[in-house]
Amino acid sequence: MEEISVNEEQWSHFFIPYEQAVGELVVKFIHLKKEYRKRKIHSPIEFVFGRVKTVNSILSKAKILNMPVDQEISEHIRDIAGIRIISQFVDDIDTVVQMIEQRSDMRIVEKKDYIRYPKKSGYRSYHVIVAYEVITINGPIEVYVEFQLRTMAMNFWATIEHSLSYKYDGKIPEHIQLRLTQAAVASAKLDSEMFEIRGEIIQAQLYFNLYREIQNLTQMIYLLGAISENQDLIEKANQYMNETENIDKLEDIRNQLAKVVEDANKIGLIVRDGNDD
Repeated sequence: MEEISVNEEQWSHFFIPYEQAVGELVVKFIHLKKEYRKRKIHSPIEFVFGRVKTVNSILSKAKILNMPVDQEISEHIRDIAGIRIISQFVDDIDTVVQMIEQRSDMRIVEKKDYIRYPKKSGYRSYHVIVAYEVITINGPIEVYVEFQLRTMAMNFWATIEHSLSYKYDGKIPEHIQLRLTQAAVASAKLDSEMFEIRGEIIQAQLYFNLYREIQNLTQMIYLLGAISENQDLIEKANQYMNETENIDKLEDIRNQLAKVVEDANKIGLIVRDGNDD
């Protein structure tokens, strides 16, 4: 990649492949999350975020590394492009790591496990640096992208710690750092407790999503004016939501309601087309 200096236009050109890489990867992993949901499988991906470091952040890191700005920064600073994936449970992170390892559109350059081996500050996260190719008007360019994989508890702690570190210019007062370390222990305990009841949580979320789908479909049937001929089905749906924990029955009633909405929409289209003539 081209050498860079403190020039606005050069920086703008320098960022192009990184911005493209972040945009593409965020979309790809969001689609993976959606596929899990559509298949009614627990998704190891809860949230996906992307960012490209600012010029000031890059210059600050170059200073810490004692590296001249006109040197090949892209080779030495490998987190200019960053993707953060948030998961519900600790073991989900191992699943996401495997997903990254199995991809053919990137190659892993480095892995850092700060979950099994937390930093002294209490920071926990799993970092994976990959080389990812983007196609630009000048042809293919390979850039480094850092994946940060965290649970929601890890991300909450890290976000707070980052804000305090910024406020105190990296020198957090000792009494605050002590409280942060204690909070990190509590965060790890929370992740451990949630993992212990993982099955119950996933099942509860599955039922909740089914209830919500059934309620939304029922409302659609009312709005489409198809309630009278489907009154028995609506009553059965309400009964199942109040009485059953049988997921097969709930999925069956959801599918029946979805078919009613689909058919009612088709009839509505025919009527509208007829009126247009």
